[in-house]
Amino acid sequence: ESLDLIELELTPIPPDTIASGKAEILAIIEASLREHEQTQLLDENQLVVSVEKTFPTDAVMIVGLTFLTQLAIETYKAIILPALKKRFEVRQRSKRKSRSGKRAA
Repeated sequence: ESLDLIELELTPIPPDTIASGKAEILAIIEASLREHEQTQLLDENQLVVSVEKTFPTDAVMIVGLTFLTQLAIETYKAIILPALKKRFEVRQRSKRKSRSGKRAA
């Protein structure tokens, strides 16, 4: 089984700040999925979102997205990425595949 991992660098667009943006990342993703009736991706862990800890001096937030299905990747490209781009400058830092025989619970 193969996992796709994407790491994004998000820079808040003023008046948003790191603190306000960080608090809203998951809500933005959930709302965009709900709007397109795709919340099962989160419910079934086909898409896992992790926001890394940042320091107060950091100007960007790092968000890791793990995709367990091709549908999750397509949904990210079509729905989640455009929603994030409305609130943040988005830069993809890395993308990699991870082969794993075990599925994380």
